[in-house]
Amino acid sequence: MRSLPPSTVSLGITPGGEALPDDAGRSPASWGTTSYFGVNSFALTDASQHSHFVRYRFVPEAGNHYLTAADVAKRSPDYLAGEIVERVARGPIRFGWYAQMAAAVDVIEDPSIAWPESRRLVKLGVVTIDRVGPQTALADKSLAFLPGSTPAGIAIADPMLTIRNAAYPLSFHERQ
Repeated sequence: MRSLPPSTVSLGITPGGEALPDDAGRSPASWGTTSYFGVNSFALTDASQHSHFVRYRFVPEAGNHYLTAADVAKRSPDYLAGEIVERVARGPIRFGWYAQMAAAVDVIEDPSIAWPESRRLVKLGVVTIDRVGPQTALADKSLAFLPGSTPAGIAIADPMLTIRNAAYPLSFHERQ
């Protein structure tokens, strides 16, 4: 998902020169109340074999909520880790899962170039988080993330995912 360097956030632009969303650089009240924006492109192929380029977006059903600088100063540096455990204990967290549809002029193969907010969003479903996994070093070591491993009908569309898929197993091995 999107993570921008502080210098970019302070300028209010993305590396590609587009304006940042209003919430960029703000501290979320919870991991469950902030939107997540995928920067990598995927090709979704329908039953008629037509492909559509998309980037994923996850939007919290509870809405986006951010803290003021004063509120952040009152919290511990790891406040989000504790908050999410408490939030899930009270009930599931739900995110709308959307595909931001590329237009013919959008750059598919460069994740540093944002697509305009005017692009159509298609709701794909809902992601529900109803428990938090163990927060241990052993659990961290056992995780392997391969963002280019996709089911039939979904293919990677930018070369960065191929690079990440090759590099992440090396990282996983080094953590063992």
